[in-house]
Amino acid sequence: APVDAAVDSKAGRLYVADSGARRVAVLATRGGALLAEWPVEGRPAGIALGPDGKVYVADETGHRVRVYDSTGTHLADWGGFGRGLGQLDRPAGLAVGPKDGFLYVADSGNQRVQWFDGAGQAQGRLLLDNSAGPGGTPQDVFVNDKGQIHVAVERGVLRYNSPTSYVATERPILE
Repeated sequence: APVDAAVDSKAGRLYVADSGARRVAVLATRGGALLAEWPVEGRPAGIALGPDGKVYVADETGHRVRVYDSTGTHLADWGGFGRGLGQLDRPAGLAVGPKDGFLYVADSGNQRVQWFDGAGQAQGRLLLDNSAGPGGTPQDVFVNDKGQIHVAVERGVLRYNSPTSYVATERPILE
Protein backbone atom coordinates (compact mmCIF):
# COMPACT_ATOMS: atom_id res chain seq x y z
CA ALA A 1 0.00 0.00 0.00
CA PRO A 2 1.30 3.46 -0.82
CA VAL A 3 2.25 5.37 2.35
CA ASP A 4 3.93 8.53 1.06
CA ALA A 5 4.79 10.36 -2.15
CA ALA A 6 7.14 13.06 -3.40
CA VAL A 7 6.96 15.04 -6.64
CA ASP A 8 9.77 16.09 -8.96
CA SER A 9 7.80 18.66 -10.95
CA LYS A 10 10.74 19.51 -13.23
CA ALA A 11 11.13 15.89 -14.35
CA GLY A 12 7.38 15.17 -14.28
CA ARG A 13 7.80 12.26 -11.87
CA LEU A 14 5.89 11.13 -8.79
CA TYR A 15 7.88 8.88 -6.45
CA VAL A 16 5.69 6.62 -4.30
CA ALA A 17 6.82 4.71 -1.20
CA ASP A 18 4.84 1.46 -1.25
CA SER A 19 5.16 -0.40 2.06
CA GLY A 20 3.02 -3.37 1.08
CA ALA A 21 5.01 -4.15 -2.07
CA ARG A 22 8.27 -2.98 -0.43
CA ARG A 23 9.19 -0.80 -3.37
CA VAL A 24 9.44 2.68 -4.79
CA ALA A 25 7.22 3.24 -7.82
CA VAL A 26 7.92 6.14 -10.18
CA LEU A 27 4.89 7.45 -12.04
CA ALA A 28 4.45 10.12 -14.69
CA THR A 29 2.75 13.17 -13.19
CA ARG A 30 0.70 13.44 -16.38
CA GLY A 31 -1.32 10.31 -17.01
CA GLY A 32 0.12 8.24 -14.17
CA ALA A 33 2.07 5.77 -16.32
CA LEU A 34 4.50 3.57 -14.41
CA LEU A 35 7.97 4.76 -15.49
CA ALA A 36 10.12 2.70 -13.15
CA GLU A 37 10.13 0.79 -9.89
CA TRP A 38 12.75 -0.67 -7.60
CA PRO A 39 12.65 -2.91 -4.54
CA VAL A 40 13.37 -1.53 -1.09
CA GLU A 41 14.91 -3.83 1.47
CA GLY A 42 12.81 -3.25 4.59
CA ARG A 43 9.48 -1.43 4.86
CA PRO A 44 9.21 2.02 3.25
CA ALA A 45 7.43 4.48 5.55
CA GLY A 46 8.30 7.85 4.00
CA ILE A 47 9.97 9.39 0.96
CA ALA A 48 11.59 12.71 0.05
CA LEU A 49 13.58 14.13 -2.85
CA GLY A 50 16.76 16.11 -2.46
CA PRO A 51 17.67 19.11 -4.60
CA ASP A 52 20.55 17.03 -6.01
CA GLY A 53 18.15 14.36 -7.33
CA LYS A 54 18.68 11.89 -4.50
CA VAL A 55 15.68 9.87 -3.32
CA TYR A 56 15.46 9.28 0.44
CA VAL A 57 13.33 6.41 1.76
CA ALA A 58 12.59 5.85 5.46
CA ASP A 59 12.94 2.14 6.22
CA GLU A 60 10.78 1.59 9.30
CA THR A 61 11.87 -1.99 10.05
CA GLY A 62 15.56 -1.46 9.23
CA HIS A 63 15.67 1.70 11.38
CA ARG A 64 17.50 3.64 8.67
CA VAL A 65 17.16 5.98 5.74
CA ARG A 66 18.02 4.41 2.38
CA VAL A 67 19.53 6.78 -0.18
CA TYR A 68 19.11 6.21 -3.93
CA ASP A 69 19.79 8.13 -7.09
CA SER A 70 16.80 9.01 -9.28
CA THR A 71 17.10 5.73 -11.23
CA GLY A 72 16.96 3.51 -8.13
CA THR A 73 20.66 2.81 -7.65
CA HIS A 74 21.27 2.34 -3.93
CA LEU A 75 23.92 4.83 -2.73
CA ALA A 76 23.99 4.64 1.07
CA ASP A 77 22.18 3.88 4.32
CA TRP A 78 21.98 6.39 7.16
CA GLY A 79 21.10 5.70 10.76
CA GLY A 80 20.74 2.27 12.29
CA PHE A 81 18.86 1.16 15.38
CA GLY A 82 19.51 3.08 18.58
CA ARG A 83 18.79 6.18 20.67
CA GLY A 84 21.99 8.16 20.07
CA LEU A 85 22.34 11.12 17.74
CA GLY A 86 22.26 9.78 14.20
CA GLN A 87 20.58 6.52 15.22
CA LEU A 88 16.93 5.80 14.47
CA ASP A 89 14.00 3.79 15.80
CA ARG A 90 11.13 3.34 13.31
CA PRO A 91 11.71 6.37 11.06
CA ALA A 92 8.57 7.58 9.33
CA GLY A 93 8.03 10.82 7.41
CA LEU A 94 10.86 12.70 5.71
CA ALA A 95 11.37 16.25 4.44
CA VAL A 96 14.20 18.24 2.92
CA GLY A 97 14.71 21.71 4.39
CA PRO A 98 14.37 24.34 1.64
CA LYS A 99 17.03 26.63 3.15
CA ASP A 100 19.59 24.28 4.69
CA GLY A 101 19.09 21.23 2.42
CA PHE A 102 19.15 18.93 5.45
CA LEU A 103 17.07 15.76 5.49
CA TYR A 104 14.59 15.88 8.40
CA VAL A 105 13.47 12.50 9.76
CA ALA A 106 10.42 11.81 11.94
CA ASP A 107 12.15 9.37 14.32
CA SER A 108 8.94 7.94 15.76
CA GLY A 109 10.35 5.30 18.12
CA ASN A 110 12.62 7.87 19.76
CA GLN A 111 9.97 10.64 19.96
CA ARG A 112 12.06 13.17 18.09
CA VAL A 113 12.93 14.68 14.74
CA GLN A 114 16.54 14.48 13.58
CA TRP A 115 18.22 16.19 10.65
CA PHE A 116 21.14 15.00 8.56
CA ASP A 117 23.50 16.76 6.16
CA GLY A 118 24.16 15.52 2.62
CA ALA A 119 26.85 13.13 3.87
CA GLY A 120 24.46 11.44 6.31
CA GLN A 121 25.87 13.04 9.46
CA ALA A 122 23.33 14.01 12.12
CA GLN A 123 23.28 17.79 12.60
CA GLY A 124 20.60 18.21 15.25
CA ARG A 125 17.41 17.00 16.84
CA LEU A 126 14.09 18.22 18.17
CA LEU A 127 12.93 16.27 21.22
CA LEU A 128 9.20 15.53 21.42
CA ASP A 129 9.28 14.21 24.99
CA ASN A 130 7.52 17.28 26.47
CA SER A 131 10.87 18.92 27.38
CA ALA A 132 10.72 21.73 24.76
CA GLY A 133 6.96 21.92 24.26
CA PRO A 134 4.17 19.42 23.73
CA GLY A 135 5.38 15.96 22.86
CA GLY A 136 4.13 13.05 20.86
CA THR A 137 5.10 10.35 18.41
CA PRO A 138 6.10 11.99 15.12
CA GLN A 139 4.57 10.52 11.99
CA ASP A 140 5.63 13.14 9.47
CA VAL A 141 7.67 16.33 9.29
CA PHE A 142 7.70 19.45 7.11
CA VAL A 143 10.07 22.42 7.09
CA ASN A 144 8.81 25.69 5.62
CA ASP A 145 10.85 28.36 3.86
CA LYS A 146 11.23 30.25 7.16
CA GLY A 147 12.95 27.23 8.70
CA GLN A 148 10.02 26.41 10.99
CA ILE A 149 9.67 22.70 11.73
CA HIS A 150 6.14 21.26 11.57
CA VAL A 151 5.67 17.81 13.09
CA ALA A 152 2.54 15.67 12.71
CA VAL A 153 1.78 13.84 15.96
CA GLU A 154 -1.36 12.10 17.22
CA ARG A 155 -2.95 15.30 18.62
CA GLY A 156 -2.23 17.66 15.71
CA VAL A 157 0.68 19.41 14.02
CA LEU A 158 3.30 20.95 16.31
CA ARG A 159 5.15 24.03 15.01
CA TYR A 160 8.61 25.04 16.23
CA ASN A 161 10.80 28.04 15.32
CA SER A 162 13.84 26.08 16.52
CA PRO A 163 14.50 22.86 18.45
CA THR A 164 13.79 24.69 21.72
CA SER A 165 11.19 27.23 20.57
CA TYR A 166 7.67 25.75 20.46
CA VAL A 167 5.15 28.06 18.74
CA ALA A 168 1.74 26.40 18.42
CA THR A 169 -0.29 23.27 17.82
CA GLU A 170 -2.57 23.18 14.82
CA ARG A 171 -5.42 20.83 15.66
CA PRO A 172 -6.68 18.31 13.13
CA ILE A 173 -9.82 19.23 11.24
CA LEU A 174 -12.75 17.15 12.44
CA GLU A 175 -15.73 16.73 10.18
